[in-house]
Amino acid sequence: MRFELVDPKLMEFGESISQDKRALIARMVAAWACDVSGAKDHIDGDVQSYLATGDISKLDRNRIGRMVEGLDEKYFDITDQNDGLDAAGMALCWFRKARAVNAVMYAVGCESLQSFCDVLYEAYAATNDLKTIEAICRNT
Repeated sequence: MRFELVDPKLMEFGESISQDKRALIARMVAAWACDVSGAKDHIDGDVQSYLATGDISKLDRNRIGRMVEGLDEKYFDITDQNDGLDAAGMALCWFRKARAVNAVMYAVGCESLQSFCDVLYEAYAATNDLKTIEAICRNT
C-alpha cells in the first residue's frame, strides 16, 4: 500500500475503524482535497452532490475517471509544451486537481482499507498537507 509509506499510523487508524466510518472519512477528505486544489470547479453536479451528501445513486465512476483523465491531460500538455518544465507552476496545478478528483473516485463506494488508503494518498498528492488529512480523519 502506497500510503503505508507516507503515514503508517494513519493506516493503522484506518484498520481500526468501521467500514462505514472509513467511507465517511474518505468522502470528507476527498471533498476537502477538491476544495483546496481548485478541482471543485471541474467536477459535475452529481459529484458535488455526492461530496455533500454521500449519495452515490447518480454517480458514474467511468465519468469520474474521464474527469481525471481530462485534468491529467492538461498537466501533460503543459509539461510537453515546455520540455518537462513547469516554471509557472501551472502543470502542478492541474496535477493536483487530477489527484483530488482521483481521490473522489476512490472514495465512491470506499469499502476496503486499500480504497481508504488510496483516497488519503491521492488527497496528500493533491494538497501536500498531511496534518489536515490527519485532523479530518481523527475529527470526523
